[in-house]
Amino acid sequence: MKGLFKNYKRLNLKNRFVMAPMTRCLCDRKGMPSRKLENYYLRRARLGFGLIVVESAAVNPYDAMGYMNGLQFHSKKHLKYWKGLIKKIKKNRTKVIIQLFHAGRLTVKKISKTTLAPSSLKPFNQSSFWRPNYKNSIVHFQTKTKFGKPKKISINQADTILNQFEKSCEYAMQAGFDGVEIHGAHGYLIHSFNSKETNKRLDKLKAHNFQFSIDLVKRCKKIIKDKILSYRLSIHMVDNSYIKYSSRNYDIPKLVRKLDQYGVNVFHCSELKAGTELFDSKKTLTQIVRAVTKKTIISCGNVLEGKQIKKIFKLGSNLIAFGRMSMVYPDLVLRFKNKKKINKRFTYDKWQKYN
Repeated sequence: MKGLFKNYKRLNLKNRFVMAPMTRCLCDRKGMPSRKLENYYLRRARLGFGLIVVESAAVNPYDAMGYMNGLQFHSKKHLKYWKGLIKKIKKNRTKVIIQLFHAGRLTVKKISKTTLAPSSLKPFNQSSFWRPNYKNSIVHFQTKTKFGKPKKISINQADTILNQFEKSCEYAMQAGFDGVEIHGAHGYLIHSFNSKETNKRLDKLKAHNFQFSIDLVKRCKKIIKDKILSYRLSIHMVDNSYIKYSSRNYDIPKLVRKLDQYGVNVFHCSELKAGTELFDSKKTLTQIVRAVTKKTIISCGNVLEGKQIKKIFKLGSNLIAFGRMSMVYPDLVLRFKNKKKINKRFTYDKWQKYN
């Protein structure tokens, strides 16, 4: 537990508490945060988090959005808004980066005009909070509409999206963010390029070439230079939580080596339960990543207690990210410090009430 309160010199953080990116759907139609969302981030900065990773921000309003009233970050208006909020956040000696993402096939037409993916494959058929079973069909939790079959993304379309990520990185630097995080997890577009489960291509964008992720990292690194460049990884997907780990389908060590080489300096490992072995594996995601890189690792996933935290640090993690617990408890850092009770039972059912 004491390790959480130590500063982290490599990233110049006052402690090792990370506020994980949690989609709140508290923006207007143009992706501008509401006052409630602004206060949500400010409270957690004031109450002690060392690093805040701002929730998934769509890099365009056409095919990247995954949620109604979700965050967007691709215009000068977005830049101008965040510039003011970042100044307020940094008064607390809290660093802040923004997670940039593209929903890929995990969206619906009522939210994104077009649904794009590496291959024209419908999402898996698993239900969850985000994808409830409604009238015997898996639907989007907000629109109650079915997930359709995505269009296979063309080389030109892929390049356009890379340009959009690059532009969002430029805006992020102008706004004053301490870096960006690329959302390469949970089955969204970038993750789906890297897994043979979701990418059946035979061209240069085939799964284990990792070309889309490599090109993306190169472009982002060129823009942000010595700022934080984080890349979020996971095995599980929004539409398949219990997917088994297989290096034949998703060669994470190879991917991490490539991204390390091209400039990623933080690997954000998202797991269903941090410190737990992956399905069909004897290792955790943190262990798999640590074996092939010396870069900073953030571990995230249902982190609840001291024993678990100690284990995660021993497995090779440098920082611990709290998602649902940071949403429920703005004062989570102080609660750990003062050994106050933390309710470990929490479901998404009441998620919108937390601020």
